[in-house]
Amino acid sequence: MKKRFLLKVCCGILALAMLAGCGNSSSSSSGQSSSSTVSTSSAESTPESSETNGTEEKLPLTEQTLPVSDEKVTLSYWRVWSNDYTPDFNEYQVNKEMEELTNVKIEFTTVASSIGKEKFGILLASQDLPDMIENNVAYPGGGEKAISDGIYIDMAPYVADYMPTYRALRESDETVRKMTVSDTGKMWGIYPLFCNNDMELCAEPSWIGMVIRQDWLDGLKLEQPHTIDQWHTVLTAFKEQKGAEAPLLLSKTGIMPYDYFLSAFGVKSEFYRDGSTVKYGPIEEGYRQYLELMAQWYEEGLVDQNFISNEITSNAPKDYIATGKSGVATYSWAGTGNYLYETGSSTDANINWQPITGPVLKEGEVCQARNISYIAIQTPVSVTSSCEYPEVAAKWLDYQYTKDGFIANSFALLLNEVHNRAFRRSIQTISYMPYFVSMVVMCGIIVDFTQSGGLISDAVAFLTGGKAQNLLGNKDYFRTIYTVSSIWQGLGYGSIIYLAALSGVNQDLYEAAKIDGAGRWKQTIHVTLPSISSTIVIMFIMKMGTMLSVGSEKVLLLYSPAIYQTADVISTYVYRNGFETYDYGFSTAVGLFNSVVNTVFLVSANFLCKKYTETSLF
Repeated sequence: MKKRFLLKVCCGILALAMLAGCGNSSSSSSGQSSSSTVSTSSAESTPESSETNGTEEKLPLTEQTLPVSDEKVTLSYWRVWSNDYTPDFNEYQVNKEMEELTNVKIEFTTVASSIGKEKFGILLASQDLPDMIENNVAYPGGGEKAISDGIYIDMAPYVADYMPTYRALRESDETVRKMTVSDTGKMWGIYPLFCNNDMELCAEPSWIGMVIRQDWLDGLKLEQPHTIDQWHTVLTAFKEQKGAEAPLLLSKTGIMPYDYFLSAFGVKSEFYRDGSTVKYGPIEEGYRQYLELMAQWYEEGLVDQNFISNEITSNAPKDYIATGKSGVATYSWAGTGNYLYETGSSTDANINWQPITGPVLKEGEVCQARNISYIAIQTPVSVTSSCEYPEVAAKWLDYQYTKDGFIANSFALLLNEVHNRAFRRSIQTISYMPYFVSMVVMCGIIVDFTQSGGLISDAVAFLTGGKAQNLLGNKDYFRTIYTVSSIWQGLGYGSIIYLAALSGVNQDLYEAAKIDGAGRWKQTIHVTLPSISSTIVIMFIMKMGTMLSVGSEKVLLLYSPAIYQTADVISTYVYRNGFETYDYGFSTAVGLFNSVVNTVFLVSANFLCKKYTETSLF
């Protein structure tokens, strides 16, 4: 009986398996005829076909067409990025143009590089993932693990079917193809590919490297150093005659970015290839010689004494290179010359950082250190498992690699409308505009207008007969610029409030005043102001409640270390003490005191106004 029972059970399981197989087959057949099914393989035998490990369902796209979606789709895009030029990508006109072209709206969330790793960890822990993540912070365990963990989706089938431009660029270079796919054929991200004007792959030009204070060299009548001995002479002069606290900046590993100085001893900081031999730098003799040299220079005070605790990256911190603390560092080409003075980071009008090649042991040798130029830049865009429209995301990303997409992303298109408006309408627009645009945008306008060569800077130079300069970098001008721009920003909002109040004034009162012989000024004094007095009082009380709360956002966006003493307000002082020096107790006390004083001002103003005008908030 038991044998018969087991035989029946086995037969039943076999029958169910056959039915399941037939069901999957029919389902697959119907899936091939469905236009909404996402294809998982290429129809032709290409490197992509082997990477998708799927079955052919439909022909892949051969050319990207617009719009990429028939219906309007909104995708969220999270990125790690920070600089002085692109603070908020949502404000860019080009994104609106891109939305019209592709029918895809991108909502950007930008995180500063300094906190990118922490924010990325919080993002993963929250499970509230955006549709796309552009991240130079590695996923724990690698991109392939992110796919297996269900965070990223494998983009290989989408590249094969929906990204013809990106696919063609990848396949045009075997090295790039291998760099942008895992050994198992998975793609956890879409890599930025560097192209020339003909949309052909090419290595990214060098944009960052070692720089030196050329103005110091000129003042000391020294030539740019080449050998280690010459560098020792220059660094000693920087320390003794220029007062540099950290003549040479090192990273926390004790090595300059890109292995400058270390390469002079014929080694690198990690694995490297010497001819046909792969070597590991830290076990080579040259590495020991480098450490002995740095130990000697450290004792002499020629290198940063706090290098272990300082977060020195490829772009040296401005509090070192803008203040005269350091004379040699690594920085991008955009920061050379007197850039730091022009942007208000330094008060030294003669500051002049210039590029310099790395050192060698003997005259005539060539430095082998430099930043690595990639074709596939190491900040891929990953599509997450939370994305409801991965095929739309793939098409949108692919459009960025087309020539039209490249042009649209490189140059914001000008508006072609010309409006003939009355003078009053123009004044209203100019006065209302600052209130309705982002604070970041407003501060960007102020910075552009007040830097050397800006509209306001040139006007001040013309009126005073002086030389155009960066006004925000001058402590004598900061308060004036801040006050005038704040009046401009609040003018539009204030005018809206008071215009609304004026619209409620009884017009018969003006007619009666005219009959009594009152002119425009007396009408204002005896009719207009008394009629809107309650609005004036309410606005006054509200302002008293924020008397000490000067907007920290605007100050943070405008000021620099060169004018901290003049530009600091209570809010920014609390911020810098709390988050830069980690003095949380003192910052909390100051913040609490600020709130208490504001409350006292508010209550006092409300009490006095209620007593003398019978108008109050409460």
